[in-house]
Amino acid sequence: MNEAELRRRLEELHEALERTPDLGAETRELLRTVTDDIEHLLEPAQPAEAEATSATKATAVERERRDSIVARLRDATRRLEVEHPRLLLATEDVIEAITAPFR
Repeated sequence: MNEAELRRRLEELHEALERTPDLGAETRELLRTVTDDIEHLLEPAQPAEAEATSATKATAVERERRDSIVARLRDATRRLEVEHPRLLLATEDVIEAITAPFR
């Protein structure tokens, strides 16, 4: 994952959320939760955590977390398709940034 690109796209999503006052509470909360999860993925692992986890297990856990985030983003994307096309584009950009390295 290109961290700089993902951070840039995540910031764009945050800005789009701020510019969308008529977004429903449930969709807004879903997007905020997902963006918080993405930011958590970008944080460096704690030394003790990194030592206690094998590389293979860490990769599997990271992939599982990424897949969960992508699934929730896609759910939000379906909700935004008609009502909020600017947010739709921002969420699709974040999905692309997360999944591109795994193709």
